[in-house]
Amino acid sequence: MTLPHLRRRGGAWWTGTAWQKAETEAVLRDFQVTPPNRNAAVATFSGGNQQKVLMGKWLLGGPAALVLDDPTQAVDVGARSAVLRATRQAAVDGAAVVLCSSEVDDLAAVCDRVVVLEEGKVLTELTRPFTADDIFSAIFHSTGDLHEHEGTDR
Repeated sequence: MTLPHLRRRGGAWWTGTAWQKAETEAVLRDFQVTPPNRNAAVATFSGGNQQKVLMGKWLLGGPAALVLDDPTQAVDVGARSAVLRATRQAAVDGAAVVLCSSEVDDLAAVCDRVVVLEEGKVLTELTRPFTADDIFSAIFHSTGDLHEHEGTDR
């Protein structure tokens, strides 16, 4: 889990393993990863736990950019909140975040801007404030022409 972060820590030879254990424990706690055996390989975890570990791993280092495709797929409700909070925090901390999701509520909770595409063409662009209902409306009422929408104050 901590391999992507070795370089910023100075490499394995210079830093020891205490930081790896601490960061691993933080991800397990913060993302509510509950495998039957904490020392087992991540590949043996359930799909939801694998998803949570993957998300935590890439957020550990304070990334400059994140491209996420349905990051809350197959995770439980509590972990969904943790993933969305962490995604939003990454953006607040300065990361450029592109979130592709079939979960309209996730988009409404996290995004400052939503772009509706069809066959690679921009149909509609929403900017805050907007609700999940605004996003649904944009998806189902797009005509193929670009519509800018400032959302509602709901």
